[in-house]
Formats: sequence, structure tokens, C-alpha cells
Amino acid sequence: MPSEIMFTIPHRLPRLNEYIRHERGSKYLAAKIKKKYTGLCMAYIPRLRFDKRPIEITYVWAVKNIANDPGNVSFGNKFIEDAMVISGFIPDDNLKWIKKITHKFLLQEKEGVTVIAAEVAE
Repeated sequence: MPSEIMFTIPHRLPRLNEYIRHERGSKYLAAKIKKKYTGLCMAYIPRLRFDKRPIEITYVWAVKNIANDPGNVSFGNKFIEDAMVISGFIPDDNLKWIKKITHKFLLQEKEGVTVIAAEVAE
């Protein structure tokens, strides 16, 4: 198993404010969005496993507009981490398995996110 794995999800994930708006409109719509985007993220997660040591994750968010609120953009990490667990990439998305999360933001024409997962020595 490599000590670092990188993959890219070449899609714009829902922002927190969008998700809240849908959730307030219908709990069923919010659940549908969560299922849709978790499934989308699963398609890009490598068929590898980090199951021996915890990891740290760096998210590099490509955004079209630097006026975006970083916390609003980075909400998409929840879909990614849930997809990591479902696909078996990591055993769980709790603090035992994810020791550190870093977010970086780049101005780009095409939105998406690159995920870098690296083993952490305990």
C-alpha cells in the first residue's frame, strides 16, 4: 500500500448553503442530494485501502470565483469522506482514522477537488 494516494473528483460538489436550502425545503431532497453526491464521489475513489494506520487528508478545491466562502466550499468533504468509508478506502471517517484535514483553494476555470490522503505515523 502506498503511503500517499491522490485522486481527483472533476465535479463541483454542493456548497453548504445550497444543501441547507434544500434541507429546509424537504428532508427527502437533502437525503437525495447526499446519496447522489456520495455515489458520484465513490466513482473516483481508488480501489485501495488505508486500514492499518490513520490518515491525514488534504483537499485542493478548484473554484471559479475567489469570492466563495471557504467553509461553504469545503462542505463537500463530507460527501467524499462518506464515500471513502462506503468504498472501503478507510474503515471509518472518525477521529481514529482521520487525524488531520487541510483545505487549499485554487482559482481555476473547471471546478473540482483533488484529494491527497497520506498515512500518519502514530
